[in-house]
Parts: sequence; C-alpha cells; structure tokens
Amino acid sequence: MDDPRQRSVEMFKPAKGKRRTLLKQEESSESTVGHLVEEARSKASSIQQSVSKALTGKSEEGFTMGMRSPAPSYAPQPAWVQFLKSGMGYAVIAAAGLVLIFLLRQLPKLFKGMGGSRQKGRWVNDRSLGGKAIFIPDGQTMASVSKGYDLATAEERDMARERATLQVGAPAPQGTPQREEEELPEWWNPSPALHVSLYYKDEAEKNAKSIVRELEDAKLAGIDYPVSSLINLRQTCGEAGIKVRPRTAGGRDAMLRSAAEAAVDAAMEQSGAQLGGMPPAAFITGLAGDLDVPEEKAANIALGTVASKARSALIDACAAYREQDSQEAIYQLLRLAGLLEALPLPARSAQADLVAASISQKATLAEREAIFKTYGRMEPKTAGRVAELLGFDPELVVPQLQAELKRVPSKKGSSSAVQ
Repeated sequence: MDDPRQRSVEMFKPAKGKRRTLLKQEESSESTVGHLVEEARSKASSIQQSVSKALTGKSEEGFTMGMRSPAPSYAPQPAWVQFLKSGMGYAVIAAAGLVLIFLLRQLPKLFKGMGGSRQKGRWVNDRSLGGKAIFIPDGQTMASVSKGYDLATAEERDMARERATLQVGAPAPQGTPQREEEELPEWWNPSPALHVSLYYKDEAEKNAKSIVRELEDAKLAGIDYPVSSLINLRQTCGEAGIKVRPRTAGGRDAMLRSAAEAAVDAAMEQSGAQLGGMPPAAFITGLAGDLDVPEEKAANIALGTVASKARSALIDACAAYREQDSQEAIYQLLRLAGLLEALPLPARSAQADLVAASISQKATLAEREAIFKTYGRMEPKTAGRVAELLGFDPELVVPQLQAELKRVPSKKGSSSAVQ
C-alpha cells in the first residue's frame, strides 16, 4: 500500500549526486577551519617569542595560549650597587659614617669663634702692641693672644709709613755714602760670663723664674711690666750668670722693650741716671742676655725705642719753636741731649733715617734749621747726630755750625736762637 510517510521521506531525500557534493563541501570547510587554527597558533608563537626576546633577550619555549604566563625577569643591577653589597662596600660605608660623626663633632668648634664678643673674657691695653686693645678669652694668656700681632709701637709704624712714602720714586742723591751693614751700637756691651757654685745658681734660677711669672701675670692682668721687677730680674741673673726664658718669644721681646723704654726715660730725665746701680746701656744689654734675646734683634729693639723717643722730643721742640715757646723747646732739646749722651744712635743708621723722614713731614726747613742751631750751641759734641735726625748732612752743616760758633759767643744764650 502506498504509505504517505514513506513518500514524504523519499520526497525530501536528496539525490545521490547532491549528497556527494554536500560531503565535499563539509570536508572543505573543515580543512579551511583547521588551516586557520594552525595559522593562528603560528602567529601566537611568533608573538610570544618576540615578547620573550624583548623582556629577557632569550626565546622561551613551551608558550601556549591559555597556559600560565612565564615567570617575570629583572634587569641586571648596576655595578655600584653590587659593590656596596660586597664586603668592601660595607667597609666604605662604615668609614664614611665615622668621618661624618667626626665632622659633626667639630662643628661647635668651627662656629665657636664667630661669637667672639659673646665669649667670657676681658679687654686689655697692651703697650707692647702700641697701646692696642686686645680681647683675652678666659683660659688664655695675653702672650698667646698677642703672638700674631706686630710688636712695633705706634710711633715706629708711623715712622715706617712716612719713610716708605718719601722713598717712592725718590732717587738716591749722588755722592751720598752708602750705608754699611747694620752694626751694633757703640754702647752695646754684654755682661761677661760668671762662674758661681751650683747651689747658688739653682737658687738664682728659681728666683728668676718666679720673677718672670710675676711679670707675665702682671701683663695678663692688663698692667705694664713693673720696672722694679725688671731691675730685680737683671740683678738676679747678673749676679749668678744665668738666663731665663719666658713662655713665648713675643713676651720675651715685650719685656726687653719695656726695659729699653725705662732706660731711655731715665737717660732723658737726668744725666748719669742709673737703674739698679747700672747705667741705661748696661741695663739694656744685660737684660737682653738674661732673657736670651738674639743680639741683633735685641739691638734693633733698643735702637727703635731710642729713635722713637728722639723723634717725639724733636717734634715737641719744633712745635714749641712754632709757638715761640723757647723754654719748652730748650727743655726738649736738653732731654734729647741726655738720651744721645747715654744711648747714641749709630751714624747713618736706618733708625735715624726714619726719624728724619718723619720730622721733614712735620716741620719746615726754617724750623729744623733753628732747632739744629740751638742744639749745636748747647751740645756741639752730638750736633752731628741731631743733624741726621733733622734730615741734614752732618758733613755740610756741622762745619758751618762750628764756624758760626767761633764768630758768635755762646754766652748770649741759646734762647736767642729759637726766637
């Protein structure tokens, strides 16, 4: 019988040729899909290798899509980091730390001097520095503070500046005798060595050191060196033939300068003056040996003091002449005469040139001529030394003075010359 269901199935069943075509199309689509998958996998592998090379420089194997990602890689550390991690690096870090700690401890000392005015101490006027006021912190001595200062007096510095001003561009006059090397003054006569018992010498050394400490303490307290202590020191050392050394060379020179000032003042105030039974020259030269001051340096200190005092006397005499005060002018010249009698400056010395340069700046030619003539009438023996101090050539002016003295009697008084 005719079955309607069977007929409908056969109606929709494809023909035999069509069925083969459909099978081929399915196979072709399957191969196309497989090819695409393989191509995608190949590109993925190429991308994975490129990424791996960019990160580590090496290609990694076994990368598959959908699998776990490779372990992260790090860039190599710099050489200095590797050095610091080594044993030598740790040593360098430790040494740097110690240096930093040391510098931090030194910072208070570096900034300590910035607040000098806030430090505890006192101000002292030091005559060895020309009356300069210096600040002495607590715990320090004047010698240590004034060690770096110039020990020349204010007058000596003024004389040097004036002399330097005159010498700039000034040619030496023709026929002027050349100055020989600096020599010791004619009155420089050191004390001879003495031979005493050891016991007496030891006792004298103890006493001398005690006197030196008193002098240093007085200076530290802002007091000038006592002349009595300087005389006592000279007598103690002279009787035993010993030497004593102060703590510093600056203090030693200051003591000798104070002794020279005392000797010069004594010579200017009284003819034939003595200090502790010693003439001014013997006192200076003896104390220079007692303090173990080099001979040339000691002589320069003494001559500088003499020149400074002579300059002051001549300036005062010229000022008195300018004011027509004959008595004051003669008084100053008499003081100068006593100084040059006891402690004369060497002929054509550097100190005399300094005084002459200073006087030439402060007095006129007429004033200097009047002062020279007045002094020459009073003290013709040392007139040549005063001529040098006033800036004159002794070989020219002294013969003129002698000729004038022969013509004019000296009894008319020296006061007429300063009118």
